[in-house]
Amino acid sequence: MKVLIIEDEKAVSELLIRFLKKIDSEVVVLDVLTSIESAIHWLNTQIEPDLIFMDVKLPDGNSFQIFDNVIIEAPIIFTTGYDEFALQAFKVNSIDYLLKPINPVELKQSIEKYKRLSVKTETPQVNDFDFERKNQNAFKLRFLVRAGKAYKTVNVNEVAFFNVEDKLTFLYTNQNVRYLIDNTLDEIAKSLNPTIFFRINRQYLIHFSNIESIENYFNNRLLLELKIKPRQNEQVLVSSKKVSEFKIWLNR
Repeated sequence: MKVLIIEDEKAVSELLIRFLKKIDSEVVVLDVLTSIESAIHWLNTQIEPDLIFMDVKLPDGNSFQIFDNVIIEAPIIFTTGYDEFALQAFKVNSIDYLLKPINPVELKQSIEKYKRLSVKTETPQVNDFDFERKNQNAFKLRFLVRAGKAYKTVNVNEVAFFNVEDKLTFLYTNQNVRYLIDNTLDEIAKSLNPTIFFRINRQYLIHFSNIESIENYFNNRLLLELKIKPRQNEQVLVSSKKVSEFKIWLNR
């Protein structure tokens, strides 16, 4: 298990490492980072770890700022002296929230939780393409969207991509019109034909025809150039964990 620690208190990080080694002798600590700036740089340039331990308050700000600058797929265990951030922590990909001073028993329970969740993630799922062949009529055909104070419907073949912005879900059309929709990205992904749409990361679900070009990027990710682009003009990346599946999807 490869672990990254984001913690500015040296005594805390050293104690955490000792506890982790006692719990699992095969734990490898990739690095100990002490600031938001160093964490963003590391996560943008290195292979993502299996698990991240993250303090909330760092010298240059609140660690939730990291999520505004980098896409993190790895599960996170927050370690902090403040309990008021628990709700915010579970809005990102947190699996546990430990209060300082860290209790070794609670830490062990968190590691066991991580391992249970990892096993579930690795359990083979029904092949999407087989499901598509058997259920040609099972997929969603159109979406109800908000257009000002009114509503309208958009056919699936008019969709360029879906994305999440400031915790709201939007549909972008091939005419570069953006609509707010009530569905979550998880709900949308499950309702669409997986041969046409692909969930490239936690924020984006794209239509095959909207891909203009593909380039290699840092941290074993892929950078997509889209025909219809998001309004915030951010980089659209295929997460490292999705790259292999994405290539199979493109080459089917």
